[in-house]
Amino acid sequence: MHRENLELLDDSLGIKILIQDYKAYGVEFIRDGKKFKATASREVVISGGSINSPQMLILSGIGPKEHLNELDISVIQDLPVGKNLYDHQIYMAYLLSHGLLTVASAFTVDGYESLKKKDFVQMTEENWQAISKPLAGKYMLGVFPILLHPKSKGTIKLKTKDLLDFSLLDSNCYSDNNSEDMKEMLSAIKDVFRISKTPAFQSIDSKYVSDPLPACSKYKHLSDNYWRCALKQLTYPSLHPVGTCKMGPKSDKTAIVDNKLKVHGISELRVADASIIPVTLAAHTTAASYMVGEKASDLIRKEH
Repeated sequence: MHRENLELLDDSLGIKILIQDYKAYGVEFIRDGKKFKATASREVVISGGSINSPQMLILSGIGPKEHLNELDISVIQDLPVGKNLYDHQIYMAYLLSHGLLTVASAFTVDGYESLKKKDFVQMTEENWQAISKPLAGKYMLGVFPILLHPKSKGTIKLKTKDLLDFSLLDSNCYSDNNSEDMKEMLSAIKDVFRISKTPAFQSIDSKYVSDPLPACSKYKHLSDNYWRCALKQLTYPSLHPVGTCKMGPKSDKTAIVDNKLKVHGISELRVADASIIPVTLAAHTTAASYMVGEKASDLIRKEH
């Protein structure tokens, strides 16, 4: 790219927004192990994504007052950054079959055979063996119920003030007051079994073969109570997080940015990424993130 008004720096990590008198005037970043500062003549736009953008805001003193005080970070603006984490929730269920629609162990294809990959999804060894052992070396059909619009909300907090420390993510699955998320996923599990019993799927000998989860052994296998237990054991976030810098009017006490993506109470600062999306989408977040970027560019060009 050959543009006089654009410079891209690779291998760089933004660590702090420079703010004076409630006005953003630049950023601090790390590159090649060294700290640098870049100042802005007009405004600062943060696009770190649903995990890094809230981390950067909190490190800069923009976040929940009580959390900033815990970290001994000076409070510049008390906003509920990171308190509105939404993500699609996925449960791993497998049917055993042969012929069309099947592949040799999806575990091998997905790379879950290694210990590191098992640890990646934080699954206990006992649960892992119950799921994987009956499927080893067999052709299988994988079915993954996904809850697209969970009512449960999670949080993102900082572990320490160390800019290179990973944030603390709590997806808080199945925490909604009326247990609607659990009811939806239980219904999805039943739909999987109903579909597996149709003539089309029975023609390829579709059936569920995983062993009972040891953690749910006190419940009758495949009963509603068993599945409620299993769902709590093996539901994971789908890595489609949104809402951690939620967009909304100033009257919305859960909002971080307004409809022009400007951070409430801080001038010359915008957030433009999936973190501003206030609710979960019935799709992957990539296209919506492109849309946010395009809209941000239109807003900036119109204003400047």
